[in-house]
Amino acid sequence: MPIVPVDAIPSRIVDSQIPTESHAIEHSMLQDISVLVVNDDDADGRDLVAAALQNASASVTLAASAAEAVEHLSRQRFDVLVSDIAIPHEDGCSLIRT
Repeated sequence: MPIVPVDAIPSRIVDSQIPTESHAIEHSMLQDISVLVVNDDDADGRDLVAAALQNASASVTLAASAAEAVEHLSRQRFDVLVSDIAIPHEDGCSLIRT
């Protein structure tokens, strides 16, 4: 996973602890949106993406493999799928086609 410079992280994630009127709007941007996040090799990356999405009021489900993602998809319909492309045993593009 590439290293992301701190200044590349959106300020609304870094400054999310500072309550402001504009943050109140941002926090509900993804209300009623369900997201499946798939990342097999980086639990911290999964958690960071989940925290950012949950901060915008999305409902987030995490999967640590393509097989786990397919299992979630068989039980629930998601509005958005966020997937790592380099997944062992099945690449992210194949998962998205599935």
